[in-house]
Amino acid sequence: MQPNSFLFYIYCTAIFSIFLPVTVYPIFFLIFSFFNIIIMISIKRKVISRKLLSLTILLCVFFFMSSISFFLNLEVSDSVQYLKILINFIFLINVAYYINYNTYVFLNKRIILQYLFELIIFLSFIQIIINVHIMNLWMMPFVGVKDSVMAYKIVEPMILFGTTEKNIWATKIAFIQIIYFSFGYFRYFKVENIKVYLFWAISLFNLIYTFSRTAQLVFILFIIMLVIWKIFYIYKNRVLKIFSIFLFILISVPMGILIYDKLFHITLGAGDGLASRLVLWQALYNHLDHMNIYIGNGILYAEYLISTTTVMANNNFHNVFLNTFSDQGVIGLLLYILLLRMIFFTYKLDKKLRRFIVLVLFFPFFVCINSQYLGYDNDIVIFFSLVLILIKFLKFTSNEYQKHLNHNINI
Repeated sequence: MQPNSFLFYIYCTAIFSIFLPVTVYPIFFLIFSFFNIIIMISIKRKVISRKLLSLTILLCVFFFMSSISFFLNLEVSDSVQYLKILINFIFLINVAYYINYNTYVFLNKRIILQYLFELIIFLSFIQIIINVHIMNLWMMPFVGVKDSVMAYKIVEPMILFGTTEKNIWATKIAFIQIIYFSFGYFRYFKVENIKVYLFWAISLFNLIYTFSRTAQLVFILFIIMLVIWKIFYIYKNRVLKIFSIFLFILISVPMGILIYDKLFHITLGAGDGLASRLVLWQALYNHLDHMNIYIGNGILYAEYLISTTTVMANNNFHNVFLNTFSDQGVIGLLLYILLLRMIFFTYKLDKKLRRFIVLVLFFPFFVCINSQYLGYDNDIVIFFSLVLILIKFLKFTSNEYQKHLNHNINI
């Protein structure tokens, strides 16, 4: 087996590992990074793209700022989260290099990646069915989810595929499904129509019955943004555009009211997830005068602040930007914003493809990280890498199309 093919299988295993109920993903992240570094050293590549070099420097500076914050605030910092930043960002750097220089691997082995995604979606489906049956939750989406406590019943039975943190589990599924359908739309995955309809049905079931408002909102936004993108950037006929907009409004308004009423259960009461987030965000605002604005107060400082100033049983602010500001200060926050810009915004693609990346992929992701995550989580890093694969594929197909066009002109 060729070294680059071996790394591809390690990468696939790493994706699968983040859905396991035990934390084994760091092993595969580190194995991938170690062998990729060995391969890069043996090849002695002299030319490195400016974008990859910028990404490497950015992530190294972010980790350096995290180290300063960590060691200056050891008494309130979390060493596990500090190691997570190191491992996950080393992996992100290495996978970005690997994707950039091994386009042919992802083209030749795309069917394996497709089967992996389908396996993850299907195993999640089976696990959810089992848990729904055990807890007898079949009617909950129809009678309405009363509060977050009731929604957490889905993870009370044993989890063999997924995580016991409902919202994180559901969002991981949502991210994989979003990328799966995006790959399918651009023909990176070759999915037959009947399979597409089947996996749309399974995907909707997965998100409805994991009872995570964040994941549901993310996937709904993905669908809405995909429709809007197609209306404004794919449909050429003006009459078709007007008709599509009218039909979209006609369907989406009553559906939105129904979804809000049955699934989102926003009460702002004691058991409401949104209410708890507002309390957490208020706690940070009330203690801004105690914050080191520039370099932060330590890694996962939120756990210390929340435990000493509120009665909430949370270890973070459920908002990537607030967590980053708390941990790495304004400098870290600016670096993270630059990272998002580098992943989603700085590519030489056709205008409609750039809009797809921003509207259909970034916007739902942006909404998600304003409700949960730390910012350097394993599923975020995997999502970044999958977005990079899609962008690389779109660039490749655009170049091939242009070559074909030029060849025809020459003829």
